[in-house]
Amino acid sequence: MSKFTLSNTVNKDKMFLVSLSEIKGRLEPKFYTDIYIDNEKRVTNSKYEIRHLGEVTNLISDGTHFTPKYKKEGIKFISVKDVRKSKISLNETKFISVEEADKLDKRCKPQKGDVLLTKIGATFGFASVVNTDERFQIFVSLALLRPDKEINPHYLEVYLNTNLAYLQYHRVIKGAGVPDLHLEDIRKIKIPIPNSSVQKDIVKQYYSILDISKQKENKSKELLFGIDNYLLKELGITLPVKDNSLSNRIFETSLSHFAGVRFDAEYHQVYYSKIIDAIQHTKFSLKKIKEIISFIESGSRPKGGVGNIKSGVFSIGGEHVNNKCEVGTGKPKYIPAEFHAKYLYTETKLNDVILVKDGATTGKIGIIENELFANQNINEHVFLIRPEQAEITPLYLTYFLHTKIGQILLKREITGATVTGLTKEAVKSIEVPVPPIEKQNEIAEHIKNIRQKAKQLQTEAIEILENAKQKVEEMILEE
Repeated sequence: MSKFTLSNTVNKDKMFLVSLSEIKGRLEPKFYTDIYIDNEKRVTNSKYEIRHLGEVTNLISDGTHFTPKYKKEGIKFISVKDVRKSKISLNETKFISVEEADKLDKRCKPQKGDVLLTKIGATFGFASVVNTDERFQIFVSLALLRPDKEINPHYLEVYLNTNLAYLQYHRVIKGAGVPDLHLEDIRKIKIPIPNSSVQKDIVKQYYSILDISKQKENKSKELLFGIDNYLLKELGITLPVKDNSLSNRIFETSLSHFAGVRFDAEYHQVYYSKIIDAIQHTKFSLKKIKEIISFIESGSRPKGGVGNIKSGVFSIGGEHVNNKCEVGTGKPKYIPAEFHAKYLYTETKLNDVILVKDGATTGKIGIIENELFANQNINEHVFLIRPEQAEITPLYLTYFLHTKIGQILLKREITGATVTGLTKEAVKSIEVPVPPIEKQNEIAEHIKNIRQKAKQLQTEAIEILENAKQKVEEMILEE
C-alpha cells in the first residue's frame, strides 16, 4: 500500500499528518504542530538529564479558588497582576484577615525560595522566585512550585521564563475565553537538570544581563516620571499633596457650589477643590475644552458586534489606545465599509485625539499619528476629539490630559455605578491651561523627545532580555 502524502501546495501550518504512534493521549491538532514538536525535540536533546517538574519539586499547588473577603489591612493577597518575569510586586496588593490567611496556609503557604508561576489569563507563563520572608497569600491565578534540593530555585525561575518552557505551556493550555494552565500539565513540563555548578553559572549569566536590562527600564521610567514635573513647572502649577485624613474627607460646602453641577460628595471633595485652585494659578489663560475643539463624538458598531468580521474599516476602541499616548495597538477589529459609510462624521483623521470614555481604562488618551489609523472609525467606548489647531495643538492637549493632573480632572468627571464613564458634556467642561501656540509646540516637542528616549531605552531593555534568554537556552541545551 502506498504511503499517503499531502500536496506541496497545502499550508503545513494548517494541515499536516500525524502517525498513530505519535498520538500521546491528546487529539487536538494544535498539540502536534511543528513548533511544539520541534521544541520538544530541542529540550529532550539536551545533554543533561530531562525530568518533569513534578519530579523535582516537593509541591506544586495554586492559590484559593474562592474570592476571599478583602480588608483595608492585614495579610497581603496577590494575584496574576502582581507577578512578572523575575519580579513579584507586593506594593499594590489587596489584603485579607489573619484568620483567613491561616486557613489558606493549609492549602499552600508561600515561603522564601518558592517559585510563583502565572497560570490564568493572557499573561500566563511568568515565573519569579519568592525572595522575601514577608507573609502573603495567593489567588488561583498563581501556581506555587517548591523545588527540591536537586534544583536551584533561581535556575527553575530562569528556565520557566524561557521559550523552551513557554512553548510547553502554550501547547497544553486550556480554555477558550480565558487561558488556564492546569496543575497536572505544569507537573508534566520537561526541564533539563544540569549539576548545581552549571545551574549557578546559568543563573549568574542571566541575572548579570537582567541587571543591565533593569537599569535601562528604570531609566526609562525616570524619564517618563519627570514629564509631569516638567509640564507643571512650565505651566506654573504646583500639584497639591493628597491628604486622606478624616478631616479632609469630611467637609462643608455652600449650596451655591452645587448650582449646575453634580450633587455627590465625591465631586466636591477637598482635594479636587485644591486641584482646581492650583490650575487657576497657571501662568497662562484657562479655557474649557469645548472652546478649543471643533468636534467631540463617540462611535458605533453594527448590531451583533464585530467579533466575526475579518476585514473592512478599522474600528478603534479602548484596547487600541496604550499608556504611551499611541493609537493603533492591540488586536485589530473591523466594521464593514457600508456601515462606515453611514458614520463618516466619526471617520478619523491624522492628529485626532482618542479618549477612552468608559470601562476599566476610562481616561486613557492617545493621538493618531500613524496614517494607517486615519480614515478609519471609532466604536462606542471612545470619544474622537478634534482640536481647533489655531487654539491648541493636538499633541499638547493629549500630553496635558495624560499627565497626573489631567487624569485627576478626568477622574473627577466620571459618573455611573455598575458601568462608569465620561459624558461628552463633562469632558467639554474641563478647563485646560492654554499657552501661546509657540509655547505649546515647545512643550509638546520636549515631551515627545522624552517619550522617544524612554521608548528607545525600553526597546533596548527588551532586546537585552531576549538575548539573555537565548544565551540561557543555549547553555541549558549546550547548543
